[in-house]
Amino acid sequence: MEKTGEVALARTLGLGSIVLLGIGALLGGGIFTLLGPAAGLAGPGLFLAMLLGGGVAFLNLQMYIALGTTFPEAGGGYLWVKKGLGNFQGFLAGWMSWFAHSAAAGLYALSFGFYAFELARIITGNDFGWSLLSVEKYIGAAVVIIIGYLQWRGSKTSGATGNIFAILLLAILGLFILFGGAKFIIEPVASLAHFSPLLPHGILGLLAATSFFYIAFEGSEIQVQAGEETRDPKTTIRKALFISWAIVSVVYILISLIIVAATRDGANITGTLAMWGEGAIARAAQTFMPFGNFIMVIGGLLANFAALNATIYSSSRVAFALARDKNIWSRLSNIHLKNLTPYLSVVISTCLIVVMVAFLP
Repeated sequence: MEKTGEVALARTLGLGSIVLLGIGALLGGGIFTLLGPAAGLAGPGLFLAMLLGGGVAFLNLQMYIALGTTFPEAGGGYLWVKKGLGNFQGFLAGWMSWFAHSAAAGLYALSFGFYAFELARIITGNDFGWSLLSVEKYIGAAVVIIIGYLQWRGSKTSGATGNIFAILLLAILGLFILFGGAKFIIEPVASLAHFSPLLPHGILGLLAATSFFYIAFEGSEIQVQAGEETRDPKTTIRKALFISWAIVSVVYILISLIIVAATRDGANITGTLAMWGEGAIARAAQTFMPFGNFIMVIGGLLANFAALNATIYSSSRVAFALARDKNIWSRLSNIHLKNLTPYLSVVISTCLIVVMVAFLP
């Protein structure tokens, strides 16, 4: 079922869907994958890195608002470079964007595999003697295929799934903030002691954490990819970009404060968080929140599913835009007659991400 020309992408996405698309993309890579390593770089002043990152992201946001509302079409940065600098530069930007989004999706897929394995260990009390990396790869490849199928079915179907997961994720993070805040109120002296020295690695450590964590603020590119499938895109995209940036920035700052103040595991809290790596938030929750490890592992699954849903969507739309301009196989711009999706772009992007998950380190 395919047809080209008069068949166009369906405008099915409203303000809520675009906001939650951005939240899913922004929270997945940051809170549940990069928080521990970033804490090791910045020290207790992690929240300052979040403030700085949010400020830089706000500046970037102005560009996305200006260009995303002027050219509300699939392609995002590829389209803008092509219009501003010409076809050759656009060609390079498009290919790099396609592979960059696919690589980011691969990261989220492996992180999903990590949290799925952790959940299995919690439930069964057994690590099965399996290699963690092998399990991550098998589960990661499987979830990519599942989300690829949802994307093939249509942006409304995949968007509804992503919206539910993003809302559940915000609820879980709200519990983390609530219980962590209560711990701070009950034991204020012990909590404040964790913030000294504030920046043990100096300004360079703070800047390193900000740059390392910067990818976590980069969901705006994915949101503007949806311009061609958004109702009233000029107004909707502008509002959605501001709302999602504000929500995510507040969540990041509160989480970074709570995880340092409320975690109870030794004197060097940020060193411990760095050692815990991508499982830092789950291990931290275990020290002050009932069923904390279990709940945050579920949150990790939700976060990485939502982020993976967003990045596969974005990757396929870049491929669709490239194909429409005949910069790759032109049939990838064909739109499914029933689902109104660039179904071949979705299939090829999904396959590319599965290959990355399977064969890259």
